[in-house]
Amino acid sequence: MELPEDVTTIPETLRAQGYASYMSASGTCARTSTIPDRVARSWPVQRGFDRFYGFLEAFSNYHHPPTLMVDNSEVAPERYPDGYYLTDDLTDRAVSMIRSSKASDASKPASSICASGRARTTARQA
Repeated sequence: MELPEDVTTIPETLRAQGYASYMSASGTCARTSTIPDRVARSWPVQRGFDRFYGFLEAFSNYHHPPTLMVDNSEVAPERYPDGYYLTDDLTDRAVSMIRSSKASDASKPASSICASGRARTTARQA
């Protein structure tokens, strides 16, 4: 399944209103297997998010994900630190994106989606 081009996303709407939008999660409304140049029209950055961190597949390993995406670039870490947990990583990245946004322009409103299949972490203040 892929998000149709004629469907406006929330971050696209927010961008038009001057917001910065960030996603740290699974972007499972994007097709990856048949895209030759690896930049699909339905990936999060193409659909209104300023930054994306996460994975595009429907499933991943929470302790050793085979690949992660930073914006439109695939990252395949050779080694994860002991105790690595994907949900913690996604949460930390979401907080980091908001902090970075506020550091560069404190007056610009920002929106963030941070989601994973399992919640193990508690909320952290940005």
